[in-house]
Amino acid sequence: MIISNATPLIAFARIEQISLLQKVVGELVIPVAVAQEITAYQPSQSGNVGLEKLPWIEVRSLQSDQ
Repeated sequence: MIISNATPLIAFARIEQISLLQKVVGELVIPVAVAQEITAYQPSQSGNVGLEKLPWIEVRSLQSDQ
C-alpha cells in the first residue's frame, strides 16, 4: 500500500499528468486531511485534483500502530 501526502498529487495535477502518477503507483491511499487539502483548489486552479474522477485513489482515516 502506498500512502501519499498532497505534494505529489498537486505536482502531477499542475503538469496535467495525474494519469502518469497512476501508472507509477497503481493504487494510492491518502488520509482524509490530504483529501481536504487537495480539494481546496478550485476546479479552474492549477493543482486541482478531482478525487471523484479518480477511483484508484482511496481516502482513508489513518492512525499509527504505536
